[in-house]
Amino acid sequence: MWSSISISEKEKYRSLAAEEKKLFSLNAPSPEDQQQIQESSEIDPSKLIFPSSKTRSIMKLDPEVKGVSKEGVLLLTKSAEIFTSLMGTEVLKIARQSNRRTILVEDIALACQRGKFVWLKDDIRDLAKTQESIKEAEKEARLEMKKISAGVSGEKENVAGNTLLNYFISK
Repeated sequence: MWSSISISEKEKYRSLAAEEKKLFSLNAPSPEDQQQIQESSEIDPSKLIFPSSKTRSIMKLDPEVKGVSKEGVLLLTKSAEIFTSLMGTEVLKIARQSNRRTILVEDIALACQRGKFVWLKDDIRDLAKTQESIKEAEKEARLEMKKISAGVSGEKENVAGNTLLNYFISK
């Protein structure tokens, strides 16, 4: 393709390439700056919040994962921290809009319905449904326990009352 272009057209492209090369060399960081950028982009394990050992054990739960490099664990740990902080700030904004300081599952589901976390919408919706069913089951269990405890105490009173009445009442 380059051989089919005329010499005047080639010169035009060569001059454009030379101009771009000059612009790049003016905007490119110096070697010292490049070294500082590279050093600052490395992940320091001592600055991680999540324990990398837990991340490694979670990664090994997948049967397809046979081995994990140290850098891979650090990278996944740091990405989990970043994701959690972004999700937390988004959910906190939603809770504050409702004049609350407590984050609810509904806030997380709402955050996943819009914005950056739309890709989690289906999974979080399932989580919210599961959470609701757990709450309903806990309510039913509490009510059942109240009924049982009220029934047992009522039966004890009746049994005790019958025993006392039987003792004093002549037949």
